[in-house]
Amino acid sequence: MKRYPKRQFIETNLSELINVILAFPLATIVDPHRNVVFIPLQPDELGTQLSGHVAAYNPLVNADGQEVVVVFSGEDDYISPNLVSNQYLPTWHYKKVIVRGKLSIIQDPTLAWLELVKQVEHVEQTESSPWKADSLNLQEQRMLMKQIQVFKIDIDSIEGNFKLSQHKSTEHQFAIRDALQAKKEQQVGTQKTTRNAEIIA
Repeated sequence: MKRYPKRQFIETNLSELINVILAFPLATIVDPHRNVVFIPLQPDELGTQLSGHVAAYNPLVNADGQEVVVVFSGEDDYISPNLVSNQYLPTWHYKKVIVRGKLSIIQDPTLAWLELVKQVEHVEQTESSPWKADSLNLQEQRMLMKQIQVFKIDIDSIEGNFKLSQHKSTEHQFAIRDALQAKKEQQVGTQKTTRNAEIIA
């Protein structure tokens, strides 16, 4: 039986995998009870843990102490046979990162709050005027923490499935990359022109 995915599509470089997670943090999590939830997650500096939080009524809370599967979806593109020469069939390019690990709810209220503060700081860092969880008064903090559960996932395995025509020549891969870039730039230009026309109208 042939291996799936093909070996050339498997990415094990941890830095590459973490880069996808940082750029596309919204994860699909599947718990042992087949619940599927969508939660943004953050990796730690060593790439050994993921952290996040959910509403207290989220079914993921019931997976405390259990193994979960986490999928991060990076950028993807449809590749038409008309995009570049020698592309005989249509295909799809994509980057996926699959993580398996044990989920643990942080039970200590102080540690849970500190972790939440870190999570908020991380997602707010690109804002021109970052909001801080510490801006909440003590009563508001307590109310918030009654409504959510903060958790971590200890990573047992992490692997990427990067399908980017690696089985084709380097020249072909570069041709696809350049053609996709040109296509996206053209789309952006078209969108700007459309918006300008709407404003004038």
